[in-house]
Amino acid sequence: MVAIKKPFSRFKTARTRATRSSFSGKKERKSFREVLEILVESGMDSLPGPGAEILSDRVRKTISPGKCSTQDWLDVMREARKMNLVTSATMMFGHIETKKERLEHLIRLREGIQQAIRDTGFEPQYRNQAYKPDELPGELLEN
Repeated sequence: MVAIKKPFSRFKTARTRATRSSFSGKKERKSFREVLEILVESGMDSLPGPGAEILSDRVRKTISPGKCSTQDWLDVMREARKMNLVTSATMMFGHIETKKERLEHLIRLREGIQQAIRDTGFEPQYRNQAYKPDELPGELLEN
C-alpha cells in the first residue's frame, strides 16, 4: 500500500473502519492504538466512521449486535484523532432509535470534536450524510 500511495500522496487512504479496528484489537489482544499504528505503517491515513449507526448501545445491540459498543467506537475514533488521522462519522437514523438517542449521538460526536481540539489543537472535519433507503425520513427530530 505504501508503494501505491507515494505517487498519490494527496489522496487519503482508508484501510478499515472504527468497528473493524475495535474487533481486530480484541481478537489480536492489542490496544486500539496498536492496531491503528500497524495500519498507519502500511499506508492508512484516514479512518472513516461508518459503523456508528446510532451511538446508543440499546440500538446497536438490536440493529448491529456484532459491532462494537458505543464506547469502543468513540475510543477508536479518539485514538485515531490523537494520531492525526482524518476521521468521519455517520448517523443512520429513521429505524428504531428515539429522538433522545439521535440527540445523544450528535452530542457524543460534538464531545469528540471538543476533545480532539483539546488533544491536538485542530478541529476534525465531519461530513453529514443521510441514510436514504427510499427517502430521507424527514426532519431529524420527527418520526
